[in-house]
Amino acid sequence: AALLGAHAYRSHQDIEKLERERLVHQVDIIERNLSRQLQTTSNTLESIRSDLPELLKLPPAPNPRLRVAMTSSVGVRTFSVIDRSGKVIASSRAELLGQDFHDTARFQTIRAANDPALLHVSAPFRTPLGYWSITLARSIRDEQGDFAGCIMAPIDPDYFADLLASILYAPDVSTGLTHGQGQVIFRVPDEKGITGRDLSQSKETPFSRHLQSGEALSVATYGTTPSGPERIVATRTVRPRSVTADQPIIAVASRGTASLFAAWREDSIRSAGLFSLLAGISVIGLYAYQRRLAAFVRLRRSAEAERRAAEQTIRQTAQRLQLATEGAEVGVWYWDLRSGNGDWSDICKRQ
Repeated sequence: AALLGAHAYRSHQDIEKLERERLVHQVDIIERNLSRQLQTTSNTLESIRSDLPELLKLPPAPNPRLRVAMTSSVGVRTFSVIDRSGKVIASSRAELLGQDFHDTARFQTIRAANDPALLHVSAPFRTPLGYWSITLARSIRDEQGDFAGCIMAPIDPDYFADLLASILYAPDVSTGLTHGQGQVIFRVPDEKGITGRDLSQSKETPFSRHLQSGEALSVATYGTTPSGPERIVATRTVRPRSVTADQPIIAVASRGTASLFAAWREDSIRSAGLFSLLAGISVIGLYAYQRRLAAFVRLRRSAEAERRAAEQTIRQTAQRLQLATEGAEVGVWYWDLRSGNGDWSDICKRQ
């Protein structure tokens, strides 16, 4: 039983260790691809900002320079230049020209920071088509250092879907991206519809625990997660390679322990059943052996008692015979005809 228990424990530990390493590998893939995407888009925004005087001389929408930037960028839906009032003054898509972003949270955040060196990663928002996405942006300053607008680049939701779906290696694996402020950007699969939900409201979510740890990478097993019952969760903070971003993106990959340990559980049950069967057979065999042993002991004791009784009877008979012969003055003798040996009692000898 001790050996079986130790083997089951080691197997459980090995399975969990291997799964943790696998999940870490998956979030590393997300981090490498997404951090490169953030940095590349930031570089493109910087390039557009440098060319802004010449760019604004071109037709506003679709702006050829922005159109080229969009087609050459992976995962970017459009590039738009927004003035200080929040209106789109140039875009790679004609339908965005003149739209007003003044009241949007992402524009307000960029204007409040007024930091051209900062890459702004907006909180997720719903697109007109109903998808969730984020916007990457760099601000523009005028010659006096005042806020003059920004350049925005919404990330295509399909980019997130393809990136996250590419690392699903088992049916119960889920992956996701969460904004640094807590809103879920994208989830694959998202059967519970948690995309857009704010995970920062609870201090017990993997997202909150990861931020509290202060580590770039964390792996832990959680009894309950937004994705369901107990899961092993690997979480990694994603940032651009060189530029500073105002908010990180948190990548997560997780797997439920129920299916992960299903084979181990079945094997443990089979081993326990086999052990129970062998233990039962052993107990029955031991019981039968003990019964036979007890019967043998009783038989030996009975035979020993009979032997002692017979010896006692012989001694008593010999004593009576001796008393009788001595009282009657009768001698006793014997003679072995084969060996010629014999013996006579004292009375025979006296007579």
